[in-house]
Amino acid sequence: MVVDSDGSLVEAEPLGVVRSLLSKYRDDEYHLVRLGAEFTAEGRERAAAYATKQIGQAFGYLSLLGAFLYLLFGWPLKLMRRNHQI
Repeated sequence: MVVDSDGSLVEAEPLGVVRSLLSKYRDDEYHLVRLGAEFTAEGRERAAAYATKQIGQAFGYLSLLGAFLYLLFGWPLKLMRRNHQI
């Protein structure tokens, strides 16, 4: 998620959630999706603030497992680990 006008990103990497710059990617390595007008400026700020608070959190391997099982078998799962829920 782009969280700042300078191109700062918050992204989930294999070792956890990190802040980086969009400029680290070549133009053909990403696709920018803009939120529609129905998403208010306040909503955008809240989403960016939430994403920023997640920096340093470990990557959710349970999320990967849950997505894998759902996509493969269609099983809706509820997995919990500390403050992480899938």
